[in-house]
Amino acid sequence: MWRIAGLFLSLAVAVVAAEPGRDFGQVVAARVIGEVTAIDNEDGSETPLHNRDVLYEGYTVVTQAQASVILIFSNGSNVRVMPNTRLALEVFRQDPLAEDVEAGGLVAEPSASETKLNLAYGEMVGDVCKLRTSTSYSIKTPVGSAGIRGTQFRLLHREREGSQQQFTLSTHEGIVHLDDDSARGGVDVSAGKELGGRFRAGVQPRFFRAQLRGISPRAKKLIEHTTPIIHETARHVRFRPAERKGAPGQRPKIRRDPAQQREKENDLKEFSKDDPDWNRTTATKSPPERANRGNPEPKPKKGK
Repeated sequence: MWRIAGLFLSLAVAVVAAEPGRDFGQVVAARVIGEVTAIDNEDGSETPLHNRDVLYEGYTVVTQAQASVILIFSNGSNVRVMPNTRLALEVFRQDPLAEDVEAGGLVAEPSASETKLNLAYGEMVGDVCKLRTSTSYSIKTPVGSAGIRGTQFRLLHREREGSQQQFTLSTHEGIVHLDDDSARGGVDVSAGKELGGRFRAGVQPRFFRAQLRGISPRAKKLIEHTTPIIHETARHVRFRPAERKGAPGQRPKIRRDPAQQREKENDLKEFSKDDPDWNRTTATKSPPERANRGNPEPKPKKGK
């Protein structure tokens, strides 16, 4: 077991300030399964997500139990947001596209960008194409902030009993650098490796002291199962330069195709196709709540 305090977890990329002149990048919500909501961080309004909805920075995506969504980014990075997860799109800016881009055919980023996500709780699987050297891509969690370029990974953060919390970073391809803001410079989590454990708040993390282990069968299975689904989903998404433009300082709202009807794929058979292990990942109550309602002592019978 290793302990971590709430600071930043950083996947290996230098974070740069938003470049002037960059447009608001586009994020397409695809393969929406179950109840998935987008919350506007400015006014708190909530919008149920439909397939092909286009999001921008400043929205938070929340999935309920037995729900998930694949987010296709116009820079070639894609994530699947798993059940019971809250993921904020804090910043997503991108240099203007020179031409139409088919998301499914991208092996390298079409133009430089800046991405800052915030995983408040839950689980996500990421598939990121090769990013440009001037690009930054970071994911903040209650444990810390992570930056990545060109890799496949899984990131999990969940609250457990009492003050215990669970954190896991699994790398399937590429190298993820986990920074603990110490003089040691953090630790690299290379392909086929995993770093994680349970921790409690108030303890200074020292990731370089943590022992790397082989990627868990569950994480490996989930990434290998999810990545082809992401690739197939991205094949049906196209980004056009004109659609990315936004007035300076004015963030676009969710854009929806009026003719698009939501495809309700929320029955368990459909969901199990996307994640064979859904029964383990879609608990509607936290472990402490389940434990409290455990097996109560039998009431004594009358007269005894």
